[in-house]
Amino acid sequence: MKKNFLLSLAFSLVWLFVSVCFAIGWGREASYFLSPVYVWWAIIGIALLPGFLMSMMFFSNLLHWTRKEYPETDLDTTVIMCAYNEEANIARAIHAIFNQNYAGRIRLIVVDNRSTDKTKEIIEAQRKLCTPRRCLEYAYCETPGKANALNCGLKLVCTRYFLTVDADTFLERSAVQRMMNHIACRKCACVAGNLFVENTRKTITTQMQIYDYLLSIAAVKRFQGSYGATLVAQGAFSVYDTAMVRQAGGWKDVLGEDIVLTYTLLSGGGLSTYESGAVGYTHVPETLNALYNQRKRWAIGMMEGLSEVPP
Repeated sequence: MKKNFLLSLAFSLVWLFVSVCFAIGWGREASYFLSPVYVWWAIIGIALLPGFLMSMMFFSNLLHWTRKEYPETDLDTTVIMCAYNEEANIARAIHAIFNQNYAGRIRLIVVDNRSTDKTKEIIEAQRKLCTPRRCLEYAYCETPGKANALNCGLKLVCTRYFLTVDADTFLERSAVQRMMNHIACRKCACVAGNLFVENTRKTITTQMQIYDYLLSIAAVKRFQGSYGATLVAQGAFSVYDTAMVRQAGGWKDVLGEDIVLTYTLLSGGGLSTYESGAVGYTHVPETLNALYNQRKRWAIGMMEGLSEVPP
């Protein structure tokens, strides 16, 4: 692991050196028309620094290109699904859990966080899908906030590992098996799943996010996960070690509850990794305003994480 990191760093420094050699000429020419401070601020901020970081990620992912396969597990597991006014998506999300090709028993706990639509009725109607190896339980959380709903579900977990899946996220049939194989074999504190955009054809905004999830989010998580330090095990689709999450105190009632929890688990010495083979499709914002608000929450969540767990 350390060898690959050092090799990636060395390749990236070579890339940076070559880039600087090209940039010197551009900087001199541009400085005839603009302030040299502004010119070099722009070159470093737009080209050199992002180029270095991207090359570091590229070379690291190249060195870790082989996806690891883990032994099959059939440990019983729990899925916590929080829902607030999810009547449009909840049935499909539940079906995706029940249709998993997982060898073990899955207990799905749907936590209703004060929904005012028909979410509860739809959840209750899905009980007909229950089998001896797939069961559905309804829980109600009176206190608003996703962190409170997650903690409500955590109190009901009695398995060694559990997953969190959003009510607008739909898993491929092998997703739970791959996630459980990964965490059971590597004994991680948490593992982030691989998310793609579900509502791809809705608007230009959703189409932009296809490449964001595929090239940016997935690539960054793969890079960080290679070193056991994925910075965000997203609440939309991740698996956790129950004892470690309880020891960390569960989720805090903040905007970035999943970010703060991941930082806390990492600070306690746990591994946070990424499973590219476990795929889920999530509903993303369809307007620029909604996208802005989502990314603002993510940014605030990162600051909350750094505040709770300083680097």
